[in-house]
Amino acid sequence: MDPLPDKEAKTGGKVFKRIMEVEGKIATVTPDLSGNQLIHLRETKQSSVENHAVDVHHIEKVGDQIHMSFCFKDYFWAVQQGGEVELIHKNNISASDNRCMFRWNEKSGEWGQLMSVAEPKKYLCKKDSRVTVGQNYKKKNVIIEVDGKIATVEPDLDSGYQIHVGEVKQALVKNHAVDVYYLPGENKIVNMAFCFNDKYVAVQGDKVKLINEENICLPDKRFMFRWNEKSGEWGQLVFVAEPTKYLCKKDSRVTVGTKPDRPTIFRLTSWKKKL
Repeated sequence: MDPLPDKEAKTGGKVFKRIMEVEGKIATVTPDLSGNQLIHLRETKQSSVENHAVDVHHIEKVGDQIHMSFCFKDYFWAVQQGGEVELIHKNNISASDNRCMFRWNEKSGEWGQLMSVAEPKKYLCKKDSRVTVGQNYKKKNVIIEVDGKIATVEPDLDSGYQIHVGEVKQALVKNHAVDVYYLPGENKIVNMAFCFNDKYVAVQGDKVKLINEENICLPDKRFMFRWNEKSGEWGQLVFVAEPTKYLCKKDSRVTVGTKPDRPTIFRLTSWKKKL
C-alpha cells in the first residue's frame, strides 16, 4: 500500500506512519487476559489496515544504519535486559531509549531482519501468532565429514589454526564436533555458519580462516555457507558472499577454490551416531 503521511518527531528525527508486515501478515496490538498489550500477527482486511499502523521513529544514524523505535497505539516496543520484549506506554519511556531501538540487519529490498540495539544478538521474530524476541538461528552440534573423513582443527605456525581432514578414533569423535548455526537466507535458502570451539570458519581471499571474534552478530556474510548440488546427506558448500568459491579439500586440509571437476563433498552428522 502507499505510505501513510509522515510527521516530524519530537525527538528531532522523523516519524513515519507505516504498516509492519511479518512474513506476509500484519502486526497488530491486542490485550491479553491480564490486560497486557501483545503484538499479534493476523490477516487484516484492506479497509482496516490503516487502523493497525505503527509510528516508526527514525532516531539517529550510526554509520550506514538508522536506529528506529516503534510505537503501536501509544506503546513502544522495548527489549529488556536478558531479551524479553514488552510494550511500554510512551509516558513511561522515550523513543530514544536504547531498549526501544532497532536496526535493519541483512535487508533485501523492502524486507529484512530487525536487530535490537540494546541486545545486538537478539532479533524480532515470530513465535506462533505473535511477535517476540529471540535468536535468529537454530543450532546443532555435529561433526563435519569431508569425503568420508572427519574435519578437525589443528594449530598452524603460519595462520594460527587450520581445518585438517583425517581419521579419528571413535572415542575421540565428540572432541571434534562443530556448532552449526542455521539461518534464513534469500529465496528460502538456509545459510550456515560453522564454529569450532569459538572459532568461526571464514573465507578471506583464497584462504579459509578460523576467527575468534567477540560480538559476532549472525548472519555475517564473512562466515556464511550454503549447500549446492546436495544429494541425500552429501553436498558441496558454497561461500555465500562469493558464490563462485567452494570449500574443498587440498591434500589433508580444507581450503577454498572454484568449482573443480571433482568437487569435494561434505556431510553434517550427529557425533552421537559415530560413537
